[in-house]
Amino acid sequence: MVFTRNDGKSGGAGSNRGHVQPPQLGVGCRHTAVGRATAGEVSRLSLEIEGLTVEGDPGFSLRIPGWFVGEGDIATLVGPQGAGKTLLLETIAGFVRPVSGDIRVGGRSVVGLPVEHRNIAVLFARDGLFPHMTVFRNLSFVVPRPRLARRWLSLADLEALADLYPRQLNSFDRRRVELIRALASRPRVILIDEPTADIPEESKEQWRSFAGSWLRETRVTAVVAVSNVEEAFHWSNRLALLWKGRLVQEGTTEDVWNRPATPEVAAILGGGRVFRGQVVQRSHSWMLVRLYPGQGAVDLMIWSNWLYREWEDVWVYIPSYAWKVWPRGEGEAAAASPNRFPGSVGSIQLHLEGVLVEVNTHRLTVRALIPHRDWARAAFAQGEPVWLSIDPSDPQLIRAKQ
Repeated sequence: MVFTRNDGKSGGAGSNRGHVQPPQLGVGCRHTAVGRATAGEVSRLSLEIEGLTVEGDPGFSLRIPGWFVGEGDIATLVGPQGAGKTLLLETIAGFVRPVSGDIRVGGRSVVGLPVEHRNIAVLFARDGLFPHMTVFRNLSFVVPRPRLARRWLSLADLEALADLYPRQLNSFDRRRVELIRALASRPRVILIDEPTADIPEESKEQWRSFAGSWLRETRVTAVVAVSNVEEAFHWSNRLALLWKGRLVQEGTTEDVWNRPATPEVAAILGGGRVFRGQVVQRSHSWMLVRLYPGQGAVDLMIWSNWLYREWEDVWVYIPSYAWKVWPRGEGEAAAASPNRFPGSVGSIQLHLEGVLVEVNTHRLTVRALIPHRDWARAAFAQGEPVWLSIDPSDPQLIRAKQ
């Protein structure tokens, strides 16, 4: 964690989703104005990036043409590991100098300023408390007046932890202390990298509630970077998606969720697969879309969408959870879908969200996510003959030529 003292001196120490409606936003969310700044929008605490280019590891570069976060707003930055999220936060904070472009806080460029003069707080995913200091002394480092430091502890309900060392705290309490220490430094912007990375599952919702309440109360401008798109929904109702160093889409949660702009966005959203395809036939109620998975062609019936014409090239995004796997003996149940394929079970992998089952058909190989609650009944074996099916409402089309 990096933070700035009040006196200017520095101290240093980081699914099953619905088809139409995105997951509900968490208690820590508020509306954000993320995009490009317009006249009158730039305020004392706004964050703006323009024409930013940053060189990272060999062969990797970060390029952000434009991004604006309004005063007191929470922007959620989403992308897989290696997308450049941490590099972007480090550049905003001043640890990495960009090759070109500008970063402005409150309309003022901070690119030429050292870290300690930017008044930007950072919570990295790793533990950032000073291990040799008690909680009270950690807070006193940024709030030199003891009475004021104790006031912060009291307001955050952390008084009972004042004399404890970081090693004596659980991960939830360490994160709470880190956040309060950062906010006590009165930053103009706070950057939070993977906020729940080390928080136990049973404490995550409590931590989100605590952090969200404090971010709202202090009205600090915040950027929260996460790898898990479902985690993003708990922090704000606007998303900015980063893929291989590029900002590929931003907008409201519902817009991004239901209308991914590119195959890369679709990949970020759900651990599914994107196929090259073509609309080969359509009526008022359905379309026949031909997929080209690399092993011939496969036809899928999809409910009609008037935006797409016959013989138009498309990308077809299918989330892992959308595929249904049935034992061959339950063929009648599988036949309820117009999209049914005979196949066999390949690899089987246990994941946090469920069991990922590879199914190989004659021309198609997919991975289907089976929820844990259903796996006990299914319990497929490797090599077992199965039916693979998908409902016509689940595939999502993306126009190939934007």
